Amino acid sequence: MSPAAAAACPPLIQTPPPLDAVPGAWFDQEAVDRVVRFFLHLRHIKGELAGQPVYLDDWQVEYLIAPVFGWKDAEGFRIVREAWWEMPRKSGKSLLGSGIGLYLLCADREGGAEVYAAAGSKRQARQVYDPARAMVKRGSRELRNRLIAHRNVIEYPDQDSFFEVIAADADLQHGLNLHGGIIDEVHVYKRRDLVDVLETATGSRRQPLIVFITTADEDDPTGIYDEKRTYIERVAEGIIVDPTTYGVVFAAPDDADPFAERTWEMANPGIDRSVKRAYLEAQAKRAKASPAYLPVFKRLHLGIRSRPTTATLFDLESWDACDLPYLEDALGATAYGGLDLASTADFAAWLLAIPHDDGTLSVYPRFFLPEAAVERRSAMQSTLQVWAAAGFLELTPGKSISQDAIKARILADAELVDLRNIGYDRWNAIKIVQELEDEGLNLTGVAQTLASLSAPTKELLRLIDAGAVRHGANPIMRWMVANVVPLIDAEENVKPDKKRSKDKIDGVVALANALKVLAEDAGGGAFAVYLGTGLA
Repeated sequence: MSPAAAAACPPLIQTPPPLDAVPGAWFDQEAVDRVVRFFLHLRHIKGELAGQPVYLDDWQVEYLIAPVFGWKDAEGFRIVREAWWEMPRKSGKSLLGSGIGLYLLCADREGGAEVYAAAGSKRQARQVYDPARAMVKRGSRELRNRLIAHRNVIEYPDQDSFFEVIAADADLQHGLNLHGGIIDEVHVYKRRDLVDVLETATGSRRQPLIVFITTADEDDPTGIYDEKRTYIERVAEGIIVDPTTYGVVFAAPDDADPFAERTWEMANPGIDRSVKRAYLEAQAKRAKASPAYLPVFKRLHLGIRSRPTTATLFDLESWDACDLPYLEDALGATAYGGLDLASTADFAAWLLAIPHDDGTLSVYPRFFLPEAAVERRSAMQSTLQVWAAAGFLELTPGKSISQDAIKARILADAELVDLRNIGYDRWNAIKIVQELEDEGLNLTGVAQTLASLSAPTKELLRLIDAGAVRHGANPIMRWMVANVVPLIDAEENVKPDKKRSKDKIDGVVALANALKVLAEDAGGGAFAVYLGTGLA
């Protein structure tokens, strides 16, 4: 292994090991060594190393292979079921994908293994499959004797296993029983259909593995890449706990000097081996001379996404610092409600906001989700189940949210406090509003506009910065707070922006609705929060 590989810079983003999240988790070094030894049966098929065995570099073993194949549960099965490997071009992504696909086919001790090489087009998918086929033909005698390589499928007859190439532009293939999937260049995917099919085809396997291998995307915040990358960031930050997902991103920071060699080293762990320093120097010179090429250079060779990183509205550290315990005198206290139904097929939020004499605000959020949405949100499935088991999330039967369940919870909460008013988003709320008014509750529709929500949003910012929100460390509320991206106009009005936010923010919107009616109750329409000692 090369000295350059051993001295590789650590990744920009890396999810934590599952040691604390999975009871009985242990690290199986022999399993890692088994993968490394398997690669020695393969041969390089291009460049100056063509015909030589594939020796994995230290950084590849440390950051890619070991975290995925090494961690086992108490029964001895792999914990990681999905891996996200993001790195710049010429980092050996396709070679790694080809080798992992072959390992899952014939060396993972899985009978009847189905392994698929997939990408946004058949041509791209072949970037993983064709090298795998060539490596079978040129690999060790043991490998050649085991496998039969055809144009579109590699067979392992002894175990009735196969490795096949499929593409997102082909007919979707249902009825799969997937053990392994190598999904290449996720950033070019226009549709998510094939990814969904592959992710939902692993249910009958003991330790399936899907590996996403990609470079950074361009400027599409709505694609499958952005969804997956954001999820990896959330797991790395500890916002979401998901030990079955491992992700690593090799990239330079957004503000790094793109023309400095140190920046190239930060983004390219295989520099001087898989990618030559002279090549990066040439590309940097081109980018310096051509401003139009600069974003391309930064994305492909430094891992810096072309579009500016969208800043979130709230500082998560400040939210976490609001660690005041709930007060014991909440029963019977003056309270205001916030309701956001948003979509009938996803999260809904209801909460109580209780202002206290000491200037703090207690927030009691409750979240609802249709049971069918848990399966649709496959990447978050385990987290959603944990939230539900802990009582933070109420799952309602069917594909659509149960307004009856939400109404029952609101009526039960109204018995505990002096509920003055409920602010609600008018979207999809006519039925439940009428029924709650028939029960004698006061409700006020809150326009979801900048003019209407700017004042309560700014007050929420002030309360968070002051450490004055008693939120009980609710993990769903924390996740939603971290997701919020603001909409700001020229007059510096600000509100949470559902369209641009990283994921669901219903709890934050519900809180803004509650603060809106709280302020109007306290100040006759002007924004002012009643703190017990006057208006502030």
